[in-house]
Amino acid sequence: MDPPPDLGVEIEISRSTLNRMAIYAALRVPEVWRWDGESLSVHLLTARGTYRQSERSKAFPFLPLSEFAEFLKRTDLSETQLVRKFRMWVRKRKKEGWRERN
Repeated sequence: MDPPPDLGVEIEISRSTLNRMAIYAALRVPEVWRWDGESLSVHLLTARGTYRQSERSKAFPFLPLSEFAEFLKRTDLSETQLVRKFRMWVRKRKKEGWRERN
């Protein structure tokens, strides 16, 4: 059997009666990001098989998620401009995070 993905991303356009978090838990996905169009939340799988909300991502601990969410809200740039700005931002954050750990 293949291992679960390191990260699940859930985008809630409309509410569903399907308990998606239970599905992720059954698959043992260690981290799920949920975006509702306004805010981003991170949920980490506990040893008990349930999710708890977290301020930080385990998969990307160097990314400040509140700043990341701002990119998801941007509509004033073209896709190319947004991708370019996002890549520069990630590289800067990764470099800063690397310095903090060493």
